[in-house]
Amino acid sequence: MEPIQISGYSGIDVSAKQPQKHGHPQGGLTTYCSTKINWVIKQIDPGIDWLLPIKLEHQALSGNNRTLLLINVYVHPNKIHNSGNIETLTNSLKMLQKPNKDAILILSGDFNLDLRKGSTKHPNRTRTYIKFETLGLRCLTPLPEDASSAQVTFSSGTKKSNIDFTLINKTALTLVSAYRIQQRTESDHFPQLIKIRNEWNRLRTANIIISAPVTYDTKKLKLKGPGLDKVMEVVYHSAGATKELKEPLGVQALEDHTPRRTSDFLEAFV
Repeated sequence: MEPIQISGYSGIDVSAKQPQKHGHPQGGLTTYCSTKINWVIKQIDPGIDWLLPIKLEHQALSGNNRTLLLINVYVHPNKIHNSGNIETLTNSLKMLQKPNKDAILILSGDFNLDLRKGSTKHPNRTRTYIKFETLGLRCLTPLPEDASSAQVTFSSGTKKSNIDFTLINKTALTLVSAYRIQQRTESDHFPQLIKIRNEWNRLRTANIIISAPVTYDTKKLKLKGPGLDKVMEVVYHSAGATKELKEPLGVQALEDHTPRRTSDFLEAFV
């Protein structure tokens, strides 16, 4: 598949082999604060297992629990070499090979700013896009700055998946993509990416307070379907933002913090 040209940017071919270290792909998984977030969400709805970002995906592989998997990947423009958690998407997609499993995939990152093939000065920039090869996605195309949404096609062998992008923070040129991943049939385990209805809205959850010295935006995702009649508030925290929860949720579980790791920049609550 030829790279798609959008707004002066061309798609990046990520068919090259992934960098290896001691026989394993380079990069690690950020788990900062995920345990506390999971604890808070469990108090809200114990019937759903929220895995954020994906440290405990093996828990979703066992039992018959209704599981809504959140995959949170953030690519910081100044720390592109720490984006190894993108490779965890592969493990999460394996979970979808079992029936009755739904998932939400959330990607965020300054793809517009860092869409380049790497150089002697920035050799690690390529790794982010190379890791998409584990999903069978051969080309990554960014979103134009002047558009609220755009649709591109990734090549996945004989099948193609349409992915709808939404630019959530134009000031910071931060791309946030949300997908609903669902199996087509029990015999066809290739995940189908289904567009989620997106609506701009202010955060209406009274028990969540956002204290951000810099601009932030909120996107509400309405999830429809069996077991998915939920409203999820997704809040993007710009650098320097802090968050706290009031007493009804016993928010000692999620202390105020300044985002400094990938999982701090995008968090989801029911």
